Amino acid sequence: MRIILFLILMPLSLTIKAQPDFQVLHAKVDFSDILHPWDGFGVNYVETSQTIDYDEYAQDYGGFNILSIQDRNEIIERVFGEDGLKVNILKMFLDPFHQDKPGGIYDHKTTTESMRYFARRGNETVNARGSQLQIITTLYGPPPYMNTIGKIRGRDLYSVYKSDLADYMVDWVRFLRKEEQLPVKYLSLHNEGEDWGRMPVDGGLENNTHRHLDYNMYWSPELVVDFLKLMSERLENAGLGGVGITPGEGTNWYRFNSMGYAKAIADDTVAINRMGLITSHGFYNGRFWRLFSGTSNHGTWRLQQLRPDLKAWTTSMSWMNSTLDFVNLVYYHIYLARVNAVIPWAFIQRPQLWEKGDPNPGNAFTVFEDSTYIITRGYYLYKQLTQAGQPGMAVSYTECMDPSVYLFGFSSNETRNPDAFIIANNGYSFVGQVDAIEVNLDVDGIRKTVFLNHKDHIAGNLRNSPEIREGMRFSSEITDKGYTMEAAIPWKVLGRLPDAIDTLKMDFQIVSGAEDLENVVGWLPQSRDNKELVQVYLGNESEDHHALKTSVLPQIDGKKEKLWDKAGSLRVNYQRLQAARFELNGLIYLMYDNENLYLLAEVADETNLKHKRFAVGLEGTTYKVFDAYRTSYNGEEYKFIGQFKKENGLVQYDSPTHSVTTFIGVK
Repeated sequence: MRIILFLILMPLSLTIKAQPDFQVLHAKVDFSDILHPWDGFGVNYVETSQTIDYDEYAQDYGGFNILSIQDRNEIIERVFGEDGLKVNILKMFLDPFHQDKPGGIYDHKTTTESMRYFARRGNETVNARGSQLQIITTLYGPPPYMNTIGKIRGRDLYSVYKSDLADYMVDWVRFLRKEEQLPVKYLSLHNEGEDWGRMPVDGGLENNTHRHLDYNMYWSPELVVDFLKLMSERLENAGLGGVGITPGEGTNWYRFNSMGYAKAIADDTVAINRMGLITSHGFYNGRFWRLFSGTSNHGTWRLQQLRPDLKAWTTSMSWMNSTLDFVNLVYYHIYLARVNAVIPWAFIQRPQLWEKGDPNPGNAFTVFEDSTYIITRGYYLYKQLTQAGQPGMAVSYTECMDPSVYLFGFSSNETRNPDAFIIANNGYSFVGQVDAIEVNLDVDGIRKTVFLNHKDHIAGNLRNSPEIREGMRFSSEITDKGYTMEAAIPWKVLGRLPDAIDTLKMDFQIVSGAEDLENVVGWLPQSRDNKELVQVYLGNESEDHHALKTSVLPQIDGKKEKLWDKAGSLRVNYQRLQAARFELNGLIYLMYDNENLYLLAEVADETNLKHKRFAVGLEGTTYKVFDAYRTSYNGEEYKFIGQFKKENGLVQYDSPTHSVTTFIGVK
C-alpha cells in the first residue's frame, strides 16, 4: 500500500506551480515578430463638404478661412512638425464644384483655397524635417450634371458622362501634381459611395433628413471594378502613371467585404492588377446597426492572397468624442483590420458649419466663430500614436493578460526611428458607464432636481430642465482618489434669492458607474434627524451643515481650490448599495453668493482611480532605455514623465486608469 500511495502522490506534487501575481499585469512586445509594414498616420483637411450652392454659402469646415496667418502656421507646425503630430500622410477631397457643364473649364481653386494652403505648407514642413509627404485624394462627389437627376448628391451616374467623370478626376490630380507641386500618391474613387441608403434618387434636396449629409453618389461593386480599369489607363495616358488607384472608401471595412466589393475586385484579374492600394473608412461607435459595424481584414485578406504587395489604409474614422475610445478604435484597425496607415476624420473643425452637428464628434482642433481655436484632448491622444508609429516602421506582435488594455508595438524596421510601444489603459471594463450625482433642492416645498455626470457632461445636462441647462455651469476632474464634480447653480433657477432663505433642504443621490445606473443605487447624507432631506444653513458657520457666503468666486473647473476648505461640508457615506463591491464615500462642499449656489462633490471611488502595475517584457530590441510620455484624464497633455530602464528583460510601469503612455527608445 505504501508503494501505491507514493506513485499516486508523486505526479501530483510535480504539477504544483506558483500561482501568478495578478497584482502585476504581464505583457509582451516582440519587436522581431513583424506583423505588417507601417506607412504612418495622417490627417484630413475638410473644406467644402455640405453646401448645395457654393456661391450662396462658401463653406470651409476646417475653419482656416477665419484664422489668422499666425494661427494657421501654428496649427501646421503642430500637425506636421517634429514636435507635433509629425504625420506624413494627407487626405484631400475633390468636391463637385470644379466644373459646371460638359466640356466646361475646370476651376480647381475656388472651393479648395484653405485645403491647398494647408497641403502646401504641410509639404514644406515635412520636407524641412527630412521626410516626405504622401497625399491621397478622394472624389467627394461628381458635378451635378453627371448624375441622372442633374442635381448635387444625385444617387446614380448618368452613363453618358462616365468618361467625363474620369477626366474630372484625372485633371484634378494633374493640377495638384503639376501646378501645386504636391506629392499625390493615390487617387480614391469615392467617399462612402457604397451607402445607397443615404443618397435618395432625388438627391435628398427636399428631404430634411438628408440635408445634413455630405456628398457622393452610389458606387456599385461593378462600377468600382469598371473604374479601377478605366482610371489606371487614363492616369497613364496623362503622364500620371505613378499615381495608384484605390477602390474608393466605404463606411467601414466590414462593408468592403460583406457588400461584395472585395470579391468583385478579386474576380476581375485586370482590376486587381491595376489597383495601387486598398482603402476604406473605419467608422464604428460600439454598436452594431445599419451605419456601424465592427472591423476586420476579411476583404483585404482576399485581395492580398492574390496581390501580397497590396497595402490597406483606413482613410477616415471617428475621433470618438476625443476619448480613450479613439485610441482603442485605432488599435482595432491596426491589429484587427491589419491596416498599414490610419487617417481620422477631419482633424480640425468649425462646428457651426456642419448642419445638425457632426455625427462623429471630436477632433484635434476646434475653431470658434470669433476666429480663435483650441487644442482638444483628441490632439494629445493622437500624438501618443503618431510620435511612436512613423513611416517605414513595422507593426510588432504584442500581448497582454488584461483585455481592457491595448498594447501597440512599432518596430524600428531599420529606419532611423527607435523601437516604441504604447500602453492604452482603459481601466476597468465598466469605465464607459457614467458616474452621476442627482441633487434635489427643496425651497418652500418646491423641489428642483439637478443632474451632474462625470465623464459625460452632455448626457447629464440633457436630463436637466431647460432653465437649468441654460443657467448652470459644470466641470469634473479625475483625482488621486476618484473624481470631483463642481457646479454653479443660479438662484433664479430655485425661484428665491438667498437673503430670503434661512435654510435649504438638500438630498444627494451619488451613483457609481460600476453599477447599474437604471436602478436606485447611491448614497445618502447622514442627517442629524435621520431624515432624507438635510437642512443646510446659509451663512451660519456654527451649524453642522452650512453654506459659506463668499465674495471670491470658484473657478468651476473641477479642481478643488483652497477656497473650498472654508466652506461647509456634508459627509457622504455608503448606505443604500447592499451588493456594492467597493467602499464609496465623499464630501459635498457648499458656498453661495447673491448669484449662485456653488457645489463641489469630492468623491472617493475606487472604480475610477486604480493604477495598473505592468511588467512589459521586451524582446527583439537593443534599446535598454525608453523615454515615456503620457496623456491621461487628470489633465496631462502628452507630458514627459521620465525614463524607464529595461531590467531583466522587463519595463516596470504603474499606469493610471484612463491614460495612454508612449515609450520611445533612447539611442
